Amino acid sequence: MTNFLLKIFIEKKQFESSSDKRLAYSLTASTVGIFSNLFLCIIKIVTGLLINSLAITADGINNLADVLNSAVGFVGAKLADKPADKEHPFGHGRIEYITAAIASIVIIMVAVSLFISSVNGIIEPKEMLWNKAVIIILIVSMGIKLWLALFYRKVFKIINSSILHAAAIDSFSDLISTFVSLFSLLIYIFIDIKLDAYVGLIVSLMILWTGLNVFKDSLKSIIGSGISVELYDGIIEHIQNYEEVLGTHDLLIHNYGPNKSMASIHIELPNLTTLEEAHEIADKVEKSINELFQVNMVVHMDPININDENILEYRKLIDCIVKKWDEKLAFHDLRFVPDSDAGKLIFDIVVPREYNLMNIGLLRRFILDEVDKKYTGLKCVIVVDYDLRG
Repeated sequence: MTNFLLKIFIEKKQFESSSDKRLAYSLTASTVGIFSNLFLCIIKIVTGLLINSLAITADGINNLADVLNSAVGFVGAKLADKPADKEHPFGHGRIEYITAAIASIVIIMVAVSLFISSVNGIIEPKEMLWNKAVIIILIVSMGIKLWLALFYRKVFKIINSSILHAAAIDSFSDLISTFVSLFSLLIYIFIDIKLDAYVGLIVSLMILWTGLNVFKDSLKSIIGSGISVELYDGIIEHIQNYEEVLGTHDLLIHNYGPNKSMASIHIELPNLTTLEEAHEIADKVEKSINELFQVNMVVHMDPININDENILEYRKLIDCIVKKWDEKLAFHDLRFVPDSDAGKLIFDIVVPREYNLMNIGLLRRFILDEVDKKYTGLKCVIVVDYDLRG
Protein backbone atom coordinates (compact mmCIF):
# COMPACT_ATOMS: atom_id res chain seq x y z
CA MET A 1 0.00 0.00 0.00
CA THR A 2 2.81 2.40 0.90
CA ASN A 3 4.70 1.78 -2.33
CA PHE A 4 1.46 2.09 -4.32
CA LEU A 5 0.65 5.51 -2.84
CA LEU A 6 4.18 6.82 -3.33
CA LYS A 7 4.23 5.51 -6.89
CA ILE A 8 0.93 7.18 -7.76
CA PHE A 9 1.54 10.55 -6.09
CA ILE A 10 5.33 10.91 -6.28
CA GLU A 11 7.28 8.56 -8.51
CA LYS A 12 5.13 8.96 -11.63
CA LYS A 13 5.38 12.75 -11.55
CA GLN A 14 8.10 15.04 -12.85
CA PHE A 15 9.48 17.70 -10.49
CA GLU A 16 11.49 20.78 -11.37
CA SER A 17 13.67 20.52 -8.26
CA SER A 18 14.42 18.32 -5.24
CA SER A 19 12.61 20.90 -3.11
CA ASP A 20 9.39 20.39 -5.12
CA LYS A 21 9.73 16.62 -4.75
CA ARG A 22 10.27 16.94 -1.00
CA LEU A 23 7.16 19.10 -0.73
CA ALA A 24 5.15 16.46 -2.62
CA TYR A 25 6.28 13.78 -0.16
CA SER A 26 5.32 16.00 2.82
CA LEU A 27 1.89 16.85 1.43
CA THR A 28 1.15 13.24 0.48
CA ALA A 29 2.10 12.00 3.97
CA SER A 30 0.04 14.73 5.64
CA THR A 31 -3.01 13.98 3.47
CA VAL A 32 -2.78 10.24 4.19
CA GLY A 33 -2.49 11.06 7.90
CA ILE A 34 -5.53 13.35 7.87
CA PHE A 35 -7.89 10.81 6.26
CA SER A 36 -6.55 7.75 8.14
CA ASN A 37 -6.74 9.40 11.54
CA LEU A 38 -10.13 10.97 10.79
CA PHE A 39 -11.50 7.51 10.01
CA LEU A 40 -10.01 6.07 13.23
CA CYS A 41 -11.22 9.05 15.25
CA ILE A 42 -14.84 8.63 14.16
CA ILE A 43 -15.09 4.86 14.69
CA LYS A 44 -13.31 4.94 18.06
CA ILE A 45 -15.24 7.84 19.56
CA VAL A 46 -18.55 6.38 18.39
CA THR A 47 -17.56 2.94 19.71
CA GLY A 48 -16.33 4.34 23.01
CA LEU A 49 -19.52 6.32 23.60
CA LEU A 50 -21.74 3.38 22.68
CA ILE A 51 -20.08 0.97 25.13
CA ASN A 52 -19.18 3.56 27.80
CA SER A 53 -15.42 2.90 27.40
CA LEU A 54 -13.29 5.81 28.55
CA ALA A 55 -10.12 4.17 27.21
CA ILE A 56 -11.50 3.73 23.68
CA THR A 57 -13.04 7.22 23.67
CA ALA A 58 -9.71 8.64 24.84
CA ASP A 59 -7.97 6.75 22.06
CA GLY A 60 -10.40 8.28 19.55
CA ILE A 61 -9.79 11.79 20.87
CA ASN A 62 -6.08 11.12 20.53
CA ASN A 63 -6.70 10.32 16.84
CA LEU A 64 -8.54 13.64 16.54
CA ALA A 65 -5.36 15.32 17.77
CA ASP A 66 -3.48 13.37 15.10
CA VAL A 67 -5.85 14.79 12.46
CA LEU A 68 -5.02 18.29 13.66
CA ASN A 69 -1.31 17.48 13.68
CA SER A 70 -1.47 16.20 10.10
CA ALA A 71 -3.31 19.36 9.07
CA VAL A 72 -0.65 21.46 10.81
CA GLY A 73 2.01 19.43 9.01
CA PHE A 74 0.28 20.05 5.68
CA VAL A 75 0.19 23.81 6.24
CA GLY A 76 3.72 23.81 7.67
CA ALA A 77 5.13 22.00 4.63
CA LYS A 78 3.51 24.55 2.29
CA LEU A 79 4.80 27.52 4.28
CA ALA A 80 8.29 26.06 4.76
CA ASP A 81 8.62 25.63 0.99
CA LYS A 82 8.11 29.34 0.31
CA PRO A 83 11.15 30.76 -1.51
CA ALA A 84 13.52 33.25 0.07
CA ASP A 85 12.45 36.86 0.09
CA LYS A 86 13.80 40.23 1.25
CA GLU A 87 12.82 39.65 4.89
CA HIS A 88 13.92 35.99 4.92
CA PRO A 89 16.99 35.65 2.65
CA PHE A 90 17.64 32.07 3.77
CA GLY A 91 14.10 30.85 3.07
CA HIS A 92 11.30 29.71 5.37
CA GLY A 93 12.46 26.16 6.16
CA ARG A 94 12.43 26.63 9.94
CA ILE A 95 8.64 26.97 9.81
CA GLU A 96 8.62 23.17 9.69
CA TYR A 97 10.22 23.09 13.15
CA ILE A 98 7.66 25.60 14.43
CA THR A 99 4.74 23.55 13.13
CA ALA A 100 6.24 20.45 14.78
CA ALA A 101 6.30 22.39 18.06
CA ILE A 102 2.66 23.42 17.58
CA ALA A 103 1.75 19.78 16.90
CA SER A 104 3.48 18.71 20.12
CA ILE A 105 1.55 21.31 22.13
CA VAL A 106 -1.71 19.88 20.75
CA ILE A 107 -0.57 16.41 21.83
CA ILE A 108 0.23 17.68 25.34
CA MET A 109 -3.17 19.41 25.64
CA VAL A 110 -4.96 16.21 24.59
CA ALA A 111 -2.94 14.22 27.14
CA VAL A 112 -3.89 16.59 29.98
CA SER A 113 -7.58 16.43 29.00
CA LEU A 114 -7.51 12.62 28.90
CA PHE A 115 -5.74 12.49 32.24
CA ILE A 116 -8.49 14.55 33.88
CA SER A 117 -11.22 12.40 32.28
CA SER A 118 -9.49 9.21 33.42
CA VAL A 119 -9.19 10.44 37.01
CA ASN A 120 -12.93 11.25 36.97
CA GLY A 121 -13.59 7.77 35.55
CA ILE A 122 -11.67 6.18 38.41
CA ILE A 123 -13.69 8.18 40.96
CA GLU A 124 -17.04 7.46 39.24
CA PRO A 125 -16.72 4.25 37.16
CA LYS A 126 -19.39 3.37 34.55
CA GLU A 127 -20.69 0.04 33.32
CA MET A 128 -19.30 -1.03 29.94
CA LEU A 129 -21.27 -2.53 27.06
CA TRP A 130 -19.53 -4.60 24.41
CA ASN A 131 -19.90 -6.94 21.44
CA LYS A 132 -17.65 -8.74 18.97
CA ALA A 133 -17.80 -5.83 16.53
CA VAL A 134 -15.99 -3.62 19.07
CA ILE A 135 -13.09 -6.08 19.29
CA ILE A 136 -12.86 -6.29 15.48
CA ILE A 137 -12.85 -2.47 15.24
CA LEU A 138 -9.97 -2.21 17.70
CA ILE A 139 -7.93 -4.87 15.89
CA VAL A 140 -8.50 -3.14 12.54
CA SER A 141 -7.51 0.16 14.14
CA MET A 142 -4.26 -1.36 15.35
CA GLY A 143 -3.51 -2.61 11.83
CA ILE A 144 -4.14 0.83 10.33
CA LYS A 145 -1.95 2.54 12.94
CA LEU A 146 0.87 0.07 12.38
CA TRP A 147 0.76 0.70 8.63
CA LEU A 148 0.55 4.47 9.15
CA ALA A 149 3.56 4.45 11.48
CA LEU A 150 5.61 2.48 8.95
CA PHE A 151 4.42 4.80 6.15
CA TYR A 152 5.48 7.90 8.10
CA ARG A 153 8.84 6.34 8.95
CA LYS A 154 9.57 5.45 5.33
CA VAL A 155 8.78 8.97 4.07
CA PHE A 156 10.72 10.47 7.00
CA LYS A 157 13.83 8.51 5.95
CA ILE A 158 13.44 9.81 2.40
CA ILE A 159 13.03 13.53 3.16
CA ASN A 160 14.29 13.84 6.77
CA SER A 161 11.21 15.74 8.02
CA SER A 162 10.97 16.46 11.75
CA ILE A 163 7.16 16.57 11.48
CA LEU A 164 6.99 13.08 9.97
CA HIS A 165 9.48 11.76 12.50
CA ALA A 166 7.19 13.03 15.25
CA ALA A 167 4.15 11.56 13.46
CA ALA A 168 5.83 8.14 13.19
CA ILE A 169 6.65 8.10 16.91
CA ASP A 170 3.12 9.24 17.75
CA SER A 171 1.57 6.53 15.55
CA PHE A 172 3.58 3.81 17.30
CA SER A 173 2.39 5.24 20.64
CA ASP A 174 -1.20 5.16 19.37
CA LEU A 175 -0.76 1.52 18.39
CA ILE A 176 0.28 0.69 21.94
CA SER A 177 -2.60 2.77 23.32
CA THR A 178 -5.17 0.87 21.24
CA PHE A 179 -3.66 -2.46 22.26
CA VAL A 180 -3.90 -1.47 25.92
CA SER A 181 -7.54 -0.41 25.37
CA LEU A 182 -8.31 -3.78 23.80
CA PHE A 183 -6.54 -5.55 26.64
CA SER A 184 -8.62 -3.71 29.25
CA LEU A 185 -11.81 -4.61 27.38
CA LEU A 186 -10.85 -8.29 27.27
CA ILE A 187 -10.05 -8.23 31.00
CA TYR A 188 -13.51 -6.78 31.64
CA ILE A 189 -15.19 -9.39 29.40
CA PHE A 190 -13.50 -12.46 30.84
CA ILE A 191 -12.68 -11.49 34.44
CA ASP A 192 -15.17 -8.65 35.07
CA ILE A 193 -12.46 -6.32 36.36
CA LYS A 194 -12.86 -2.64 35.42
CA LEU A 195 -9.47 -1.37 34.29
CA ASP A 196 -10.87 1.01 31.68
CA ALA A 197 -10.27 4.31 33.49
CA TYR A 198 -6.86 3.16 34.74
CA VAL A 199 -5.90 2.25 31.17
CA GLY A 200 -7.12 5.69 30.04
CA LEU A 201 -4.82 7.19 32.69
CA ILE A 202 -1.84 5.19 31.39
CA VAL A 203 -2.64 6.15 27.79
CA SER A 204 -2.81 9.84 28.73
CA LEU A 205 0.63 9.65 30.37
CA MET A 206 2.05 7.90 27.29
CA ILE A 207 0.63 10.63 25.06
CA LEU A 208 2.02 13.31 27.38
CA TRP A 209 5.49 11.73 27.25
CA THR A 210 5.35 11.62 23.45
CA GLY A 211 4.25 15.26 23.24
CA LEU A 212 7.01 16.46 25.56
CA ASN A 213 9.69 14.60 23.59
CA VAL A 214 8.45 15.98 20.26
CA PHE A 215 8.34 19.50 21.73
CA LYS A 216 11.89 19.14 23.07
CA ASP A 217 13.22 17.97 19.69
CA SER A 218 11.46 20.72 17.73
CA LEU A 219 12.57 23.40 20.19
CA LYS A 220 16.16 22.18 19.88
CA SER A 221 15.96 22.65 16.09
CA ILE A 222 14.44 26.12 16.43
CA ILE A 223 17.06 27.32 18.92
CA GLY A 224 19.91 25.70 17.02
CA SER A 225 21.30 22.25 17.77
CA GLY A 226 24.85 20.97 17.42
CA ILE A 227 26.15 19.40 14.23
CA SER A 228 25.20 15.74 13.97
CA VAL A 229 28.19 13.44 14.39
CA GLU A 230 27.39 11.66 11.11
CA LEU A 231 27.28 14.90 9.10
CA TYR A 232 30.37 16.34 10.82
CA ASP A 233 32.46 13.21 10.33
CA GLY A 234 31.20 12.76 6.76
CA ILE A 235 32.21 16.28 5.71
CA ILE A 236 35.60 16.11 7.46
CA GLU A 237 36.40 12.69 6.00
CA HIS A 238 35.44 13.82 2.50
CA ILE A 239 37.58 16.99 2.61
CA GLN A 240 40.59 15.23 4.06
CA ASN A 241 40.54 12.81 1.11
CA TYR A 242 41.89 15.66 -1.03
CA GLU A 243 45.64 15.04 -1.20
CA GLU A 244 46.42 18.78 -1.04
CA VAL A 245 44.57 19.19 2.30
CA LEU A 246 46.77 18.76 5.38
CA GLY A 247 43.98 19.17 7.93
CA THR A 248 40.66 20.82 8.77
CA HIS A 249 39.11 22.67 11.69
CA ASP A 250 36.38 25.11 12.74
CA LEU A 251 33.54 23.43 10.85
CA LEU A 252 30.38 25.50 11.50
CA ILE A 253 26.94 24.59 10.13
CA HIS A 254 23.87 26.81 10.36
CA ASN A 255 20.56 25.12 9.69
CA TYR A 256 17.69 27.04 8.08
CA GLY A 257 15.37 24.08 7.65
CA PRO A 258 15.62 20.48 6.38
CA ASN A 259 18.25 20.26 3.62
CA LYS A 260 18.83 24.03 3.88
CA SER A 261 22.16 24.48 5.60
CA MET A 262 25.08 26.87 5.26
CA ALA A 263 28.55 26.06 6.54
CA SER A 264 32.11 27.29 6.79
CA ILE A 265 35.34 25.44 7.41
CA HIS A 266 39.07 26.11 7.62
CA ILE A 267 41.27 23.84 5.51
CA GLU A 268 45.03 23.68 5.96
CA LEU A 269 47.18 23.84 2.82
CA PRO A 270 50.97 23.89 2.33
CA ASN A 271 52.21 27.48 2.55
CA LEU A 272 53.85 27.16 -0.88
CA THR A 273 50.44 26.65 -2.55
CA THR A 274 49.77 29.54 -4.94
CA LEU A 275 46.65 31.68 -4.57
CA GLU A 276 45.28 30.31 -7.84
CA GLU A 277 45.81 26.70 -6.71
CA ALA A 278 44.25 27.37 -3.31
CA HIS A 279 41.23 29.01 -4.95
CA GLU A 280 40.75 26.01 -7.23
CA ILE A 281 40.92 23.59 -4.28
CA ALA A 282 38.39 25.67 -2.33
CA ASP A 283 36.01 25.70 -5.31
CA LYS A 284 36.23 21.92 -5.68
CA VAL A 285 35.58 21.38 -1.97
CA GLU A 286 32.60 23.75 -1.88
CA LYS A 287 30.99 22.21 -4.96
CA SER A 288 31.43 18.60 -3.82
CA ILE A 289 30.09 19.29 -0.31
CA ASN A 290 26.99 20.91 -1.81
CA GLU A 291 26.41 17.94 -4.11
CA LEU A 292 27.06 15.20 -1.53
CA PHE A 293 25.61 16.71 1.64
CA GLN A 294 23.25 19.47 0.37
CA VAL A 295 25.24 22.00 2.41
CA ASN A 296 26.33 25.39 1.00
CA MET A 297 29.96 25.54 2.08
CA VAL A 298 32.39 28.46 2.34
CA VAL A 299 36.07 27.51 2.66
CA HIS A 300 38.74 29.51 4.48
CA MET A 301 42.35 28.49 3.78
CA ASP A 302 45.13 28.39 6.38
CA PRO A 303 48.78 28.13 5.21
CA ILE A 304 50.87 25.50 6.98
CA ASN A 305 54.67 25.76 6.93
CA ILE A 306 55.81 22.26 5.93
CA ASN A 307 59.48 23.15 5.34
CA ASP A 308 60.44 24.61 8.72
CA GLU A 309 61.89 21.79 10.80
CA ASN A 310 61.29 23.69 14.04
CA ILE A 311 57.58 24.16 13.28
CA LEU A 312 57.22 20.50 12.39
CA GLU A 313 58.90 19.53 15.65
CA TYR A 314 56.61 21.85 17.63
CA ARG A 315 53.53 20.35 15.92
CA LYS A 316 54.66 16.84 16.75
CA LEU A 317 55.28 17.82 20.38
CA ILE A 318 51.89 19.51 20.89
CA ASP A 319 50.09 16.60 19.21
CA CYS A 320 51.82 14.15 21.54
CA ILE A 321 51.00 16.25 24.62
CA VAL A 322 47.28 16.76 23.90
CA LYS A 323 46.78 13.06 22.98
CA LYS A 324 48.54 12.10 26.19
CA TRP A 325 45.98 14.14 28.12
CA ASP A 326 42.89 13.08 26.13
CA GLU A 327 42.62 11.19 22.81
CA LYS A 328 39.54 13.27 21.92
CA LEU A 329 41.51 16.55 21.89
CA ALA A 330 42.72 18.26 18.72
CA PHE A 331 44.71 21.40 17.97
CA HIS A 332 45.17 23.72 15.00
CA ASP A 333 46.61 27.05 13.81
CA LEU A 334 49.97 26.49 15.48
CA ARG A 335 52.54 29.17 14.81
CA PHE A 336 55.81 30.31 16.37
CA VAL A 337 56.44 33.95 17.25
CA PRO A 338 60.05 34.90 18.18
CA ASP A 339 60.68 37.39 20.97
CA SER A 340 63.51 38.45 23.25
CA ASP A 341 63.30 35.18 25.21
CA ALA A 342 62.82 31.67 23.84
CA GLY A 343 59.78 32.71 21.82
CA LYS A 344 56.20 31.56 22.07
CA LEU A 345 53.84 29.08 20.46
CA ILE A 346 50.29 30.19 19.66
CA PHE A 347 47.66 27.56 18.88
CA ASP A 348 44.01 26.54 19.42
CA ILE A 349 42.87 23.48 21.36
CA VAL A 350 39.48 21.87 20.60
CA VAL A 351 37.95 20.26 23.70
CA PRO A 352 34.73 18.26 24.25
CA ARG A 353 31.67 20.22 25.32
CA GLU A 354 31.65 18.59 28.76
CA TYR A 355 34.96 20.24 29.73
CA ASN A 356 34.43 22.88 32.43
CA LEU A 357 36.71 25.72 33.52
CA MET A 358 38.54 23.47 35.99
CA ASN A 359 39.24 20.84 33.28
CA ILE A 360 40.50 23.56 30.93
CA GLY A 361 42.69 25.09 33.63
CA LEU A 362 44.28 21.71 34.42
CA LEU A 363 44.79 21.06 30.69
CA ARG A 364 46.54 24.42 30.20
CA ARG A 365 48.86 23.75 33.16
CA PHE A 366 49.67 20.27 31.84
CA ILE A 367 50.56 21.59 28.37
CA LEU A 368 52.72 24.40 29.76
CA ASP A 369 54.61 22.01 32.03
CA GLU A 370 55.17 19.45 29.27
CA VAL A 371 56.38 22.07 26.79
CA ASP A 372 58.70 23.58 29.40
CA LYS A 373 60.28 20.15 29.99
CA LYS A 374 61.26 19.99 26.32
CA TYR A 375 61.94 23.68 25.61
CA THR A 376 62.75 25.64 28.75
CA GLY A 377 61.37 29.18 28.61
CA LEU A 378 59.19 28.59 25.52
CA LYS A 379 55.84 30.28 26.19
CA CYS A 380 52.45 29.02 25.02
CA VAL A 381 49.38 31.09 24.14
CA ILE A 382 46.47 28.64 24.12
CA VAL A 383 43.01 29.48 22.73
CA VAL A 384 40.28 26.99 23.70
CA ASP A 385 37.49 26.05 21.27
CA TYR A 386 34.60 23.70 22.04
CA ASP A 387 33.67 20.77 19.81
CA LEU A 388 30.39 21.83 18.13
CA ARG A 389 29.12 18.35 17.31
CA GLY A 390 25.72 17.52 18.82
